[in-house]
Amino acid sequence: FFFFLDELQVRLNDNGRGLIRPSERAGNGLRNMHKRAGKIGGIIQLQSTPGEGTEVCFRGSLPEFPEVLFATKAQSPQRTAN
Repeated sequence: FFFFLDELQVRLNDNGRGLIRPSERAGNGLRNMHKRAGKIGGIIQLQSTPGEGTEVCFRGSLPEFPEVLFATKAQSPQRTAN
């Protein structure tokens, strides 16, 4: 992943068979990824080449207060068991 002053990018690559048919791009998994990214102001881009693999890229804006990203363990909220 990469992050800049105002943006986060996460790229996932594989060297599998790629998405061969357009119908393979319309499954629930990809649709859900697009919806979830959109809910937090991000986008998902998909590139696939048959026989060569697939790349999924998430891009989204970072919060205005970058200190949230760099909180130490002591500053992070603690989880409690239910």
